[in-house]
Amino acid sequence: MSRSCARGFDGDRLAHDVAVVKFPRDSFAGVAPIELPRARLLDRLQGHRSFRLVGYGADPERGDGAPVFVVEGYRQTRTTSFAALTHRQLQLEGGLCFGDSGSPQLLGDTNVAVALFSDHGGQCNGSFVSQRLDTRSERWFLARFVPLP
Repeated sequence: MSRSCARGFDGDRLAHDVAVVKFPRDSFAGVAPIELPRARLLDRLQGHRSFRLVGYGADPERGDGAPVFVVEGYRQTRTTSFAALTHRQLQLEGGLCFGDSGSPQLLGDTNVAVALFSDHGGQCNGSFVSQRLDTRSERWFLARFVPLP
């Protein structure tokens, strides 16, 4: 197994928050891979789509005191709506939490991952930002490892 991080990664600014992990051939035989987006796909959509979130992290359980975060141990999905778009990030409305970092945001009911979860801003049910996968710099990085549409 090997890994590569995107050139220019900056965790403080959440810039280029993308990495690739290469597994030995046939490690996931029979599993359909996600698809990657065409260049600037999110710019062309102008926010008029829903997104499917995928996460494996913790869920906040709220009682009378501070929330307790429970790791469920299985994949969860949720549909959410567009909030904002910058040249680097996609912002969506709540649903991801601790431990979901790097999980894909899929375009509607498709298998196209348009972004990867970066930061929930401390609020698991608030809006959050994700690194876009349709930008020139992210596509340049990913093209070194996988074919792009």
